[in-house]
Amino acid sequence: MSNSSIMDVLTNNSSRKDLLHAVLTSPDPKRPASLSSIFGQLNEYGIDSYAIFDVLVNTYVPLFGRINFKLSIVWRQLGLSDRHQLIRGYMSQWQAWNILIEVCGLGTIHQRHLTLSKLINARAFDICLTTLNHRLLLFRGRAVHLLRASCSESFLPQRLPSQDVAIFISALCTLALQDPDTLYGQLTGPESEMQWNLAKLSFEDPWNKNDESRHLMTRRFFGELQMFALDAARILLAMGLNSSPRARLNVIKHSPEIYDLLLDCGILAHLHGYPEGVSGPLACEALCAFFNWPADTLPGIPHLEALTTLGTKDTKAMIQLGQAWINSVSDSEETERWMRSYTATKALYSSSRSPFTKELYENLSQAASRSRISVLRVVATLTYNADAAGIKNVDIYSLLELAYQGSFKIVAGPDGYPDPFHVSPEYVLGPIAFARLLVVLAQRNALNGVQFLQKSPQGLSSTTSLSRIQHITHPDIIRRFIRISVGRIRDRLAEAYTLRDKGFNGASGVPHSCVAFADAAELAAAVVAFDNITGGDYTQAAFRARYMLVVCLGHVAQMALELKHYQRVYFCALAALDVNEKSARDEKVDKSLVKVYNQRAQEAKIALGL
Repeated sequence: MSNSSIMDVLTNNSSRKDLLHAVLTSPDPKRPASLSSIFGQLNEYGIDSYAIFDVLVNTYVPLFGRINFKLSIVWRQLGLSDRHQLIRGYMSQWQAWNILIEVCGLGTIHQRHLTLSKLINARAFDICLTTLNHRLLLFRGRAVHLLRASCSESFLPQRLPSQDVAIFISALCTLALQDPDTLYGQLTGPESEMQWNLAKLSFEDPWNKNDESRHLMTRRFFGELQMFALDAARILLAMGLNSSPRARLNVIKHSPEIYDLLLDCGILAHLHGYPEGVSGPLACEALCAFFNWPADTLPGIPHLEALTTLGTKDTKAMIQLGQAWINSVSDSEETERWMRSYTATKALYSSSRSPFTKELYENLSQAASRSRISVLRVVATLTYNADAAGIKNVDIYSLLELAYQGSFKIVAGPDGYPDPFHVSPEYVLGPIAFARLLVVLAQRNALNGVQFLQKSPQGLSSTTSLSRIQHITHPDIIRRFIRISVGRIRDRLAEAYTLRDKGFNGASGVPHSCVAFADAAELAAAVVAFDNITGGDYTQAAFRARYMLVVCLGHVAQMALELKHYQRVYFCALAALDVNEKSARDEKVDKSLVKVYNQRAQEAKIALGL
């Protein structure tokens, strides 16, 4: 189809679907300028993402090749004498990126699979990787948003092999770790001044006052890019529903530097100019996703078959990350830096267009809590394989303070932020981590000896001290901790019952209650394990922990049965029966519950064909 015939269709055809079909199925233009005109006309004719989606899922023609071509054009000022032509080229690329981002979230499951297949076949994600290095920040952002949308709104994580996951995570982390001060001139150069318009900034606002204010606005652009890049990495790792410990280990094998990259991102400070950013916490959550426990079992629960879990090659790095967040809430210097950033950034906008709200100040403490929770999750998971992971006693001493604060000094309520995977709230996860660290010390016959140490062990973190370690491992403090933990089990059980009976945000409460029951079960298992390994010294403080462990496991089995997760039903029902059989008489559940657990185990066994 010639340029003139394309323009005829654009100007004469009243059907937006036919218009789009005619344009996107035409042969690739020989001159980029022609395609620029087409996309410009499409914009004028109000072609929305729904019309585009309608064509994409209802035609056998490989339409994505045309958009792919548009994304991959390299626009350089030296190759184009007309500045307006340059800008139109960038604008058409911008439209193409937005089209793909929008259609990722449209349609049924089948249609989204179809759309994703076309994206993959058109090598759109290869273009994403190269565009992450685009000289214009906003185009790097478009590539990040397409990856993020394909992970959260579509099914990209399940379609990628471990090698590709490693490539994407490495690229996203590398982007997030770039120095924003190297981006000077992003809002002043002739090729890039259009960015303020695309970002919906007002040219009259204070950000355009001088080079310093423009540079601060550029840092804002980068701060947003950094945050969304790490969010894309987090979702990519978390939404891989078929991901097993072995698959995640393969990711590390393909790119061993990923772990270090995520750790570096996890300790990113608030970026001056983007006070609302939560890049560090998002990286911690991505790191946490690497240590997700297999969905069919529960951590710390006795089982008959060996369970392979993900270890860590560099335990020291995790120790350092844990230490970084021990005093994250009370860091007055960090709070002062954040306030300076907030004040300076707010001054970039007129009062009528300011994006800041009164609630923004809460982001600082919330972000610190999210980071700490994720680190606690990883610490707790590592304790289940402490010897294999190479965790030394001095490492445990260094991590005790972090877990102790999460057990006694709660500064955040249950987690309420949206996430594609679950991390327990701090009031449960803190005691889990602390109890598990105590279990490892007791297993190594090192717990009682802490009280007799005369000097600090070599390699002890500077964030703690020998006197502090001896205080938090004193038997009286541990008994108090055990009693508090039993209370936390009851609290989480109560939340689980509420979710089960009343639902969650108008929907069934089964999935969320199953998660809450599992949280309570893990904490109960940690308390029981500690009581078992210490020979009954803390049995009185741990009273009813075994009973609640059996009850929690039974509830997880029931909720999993309703969700048709039969492997988990089988595991939890058998575990409940096993723990109950080994419990003292005053810790056993009623015989009617034993009968129910046996029924659940048999139902799951039949469903699994065992």
